[in-house]
Amino acid sequence: RASSQVFYDVLAHDNVTDYAYQTNEDLSLVTRHNVALSGLSPGTVYHFRVKSTQDQVTAMSKDSTFTTAA
Repeated sequence: RASSQVFYDVLAHDNVTDYAYQTNEDLSLVTRHNVALSGLSPGTVYHFRVKSTQDQVTAMSKDSTFTTAA
């Protein structure tokens, strides 16, 4: 069980704090994460990284992408 937070932007970044948008960290400790993103533009490629924390150990995903519907 871990917390959830998503960082996203139209550009990839090496430093997670450089992403233009981020969700509030959901401190609910869950095994399945569901995070709503806001302010997305249609037909746009977004880069994102996911942060999860469990027992004071934080894991950060590599940059991945998704494309919103046109």
